[in-house]
Amino acid sequence: MQSRKTSADLWHQKPYYSLDAWCKNTYGRKLYKAALDIGCTCPNRDGTLDTRGCIFCSAGGSGDFAASRQLSVTDQLNQAKALLSSKWTPEPGKPSLIAYFQAYTNTYGDPDRLARVFENLLRNAVSYCYPNSLIEVYGMIDGDNAEILVRNQGKTIPEHQLNNLFEKFYRLDEARSSETGGAGLGLAIAKEIIELHDGTIKAKSQNEYTTFIIRLPRKKEEQ
Repeated sequence: MQSRKTSADLWHQKPYYSLDAWCKNTYGRKLYKAALDIGCTCPNRDGTLDTRGCIFCSAGGSGDFAASRQLSVTDQLNQAKALLSSKWTPEPGKPSLIAYFQAYTNTYGDPDRLARVFENLLRNAVSYCYPNSLIEVYGMIDGDNAEILVRNQGKTIPEHQLNNLFEKFYRLDEARSSETGGAGLGLAIAKEIIELHDGTIKAKSQNEYTTFIIRLPRKKEEQ
């Protein structure tokens, strides 16, 4: 009979359930954090809520090991891979790194509502992608905005149908959506939430790739 694991076992002998412990339990191995800086600030730093930061936050917003925020996310990630290369060995099909948006990444938006946006977009991507294909998520800074892209590989959506995607109860593929239990509300809800945050969301589809593009206003760090 297999013995039941205690909290101490699951938490890897720490007095709390750390991200490191969760990764080991989920992926069966240690994952290394690649600290990234996407140019954010924080309401606990700029006076919106406070100026002192959280008790665990360093002067660098806990992003002390992140590369320069002047670099793109891709360049920062490649730099982090090079720095961590002596600590990890890539294995096919197994994650080794976490892209960790660490420095000053507290949000000014409603985190629960924004989480619902991305849950809906990812659920939609899973429902309409080809079997065993990748679902990609990208983030970047574009001037005064943050841009997030969610892309899946599947049937190309005709141009005249793209705007209808955000209408309530609209289903691109009635039979397929019924099988996955969708009610045709997910994208309409996502659009409503993004617009409440003074942002935009749109879709484009070509060459069997569909991409949802979200733009949200970015609060700049005051000098």
